[in-house]
Amino acid sequence: MGIKFRRQLTVKKSPDSLIKKFLEDFNNNSNTLCERVVDNHVLLKVLLKNRHYWSPEMNITIDKNEDGTSCVREVIGPSPAIFTLTMFLLLFGAVLLLFTIMFLFSQISLGLPTGTTWLLIILSLVILSGGLLMMYVGRKNAKDQMECLREYEENIIGKD
Repeated sequence: MGIKFRRQLTVKKSPDSLIKKFLEDFNNNSNTLCERVVDNHVLLKVLLKNRHYWSPEMNITIDKNEDGTSCVREVIGPSPAIFTLTMFLLLFGAVLLLFTIMFLFSQISLGLPTGTTWLLIILSLVILSGGLLMMYVGRKNAKDQMECLREYEENIIGKD
């Protein structure tokens, strides 16, 4: 579905120097991002005043390779709460559709009226379509902020 974007980079700098660069830049008050560093993980968010429902977060993990270089893994996507809510909505619509279709077949085989079942099928399709439309609109709204997060990360990693 393309909700979370993943990328892996190999950087010739050590993990400690990269994390140090992030920490130095975090102390600079001119940032437009909210940051947090825990061990070898860096979490970047958009500042609260610029944040909207689909604002992305970037999780960066920096590990040391055997040759002394750094493996930088990034994941950009909506906040975990929004992601969970959206997946729940899609799963609910899909399960409702599946069970309603099974119920429809049993009603047809027993010769019972199926009017209410068709309404439930339409409702589940509306829920699924609404969830997918919400994801599409969210991706379009978050595109600029995603580019800002990625540009910020590239500037930190690319600094000498």
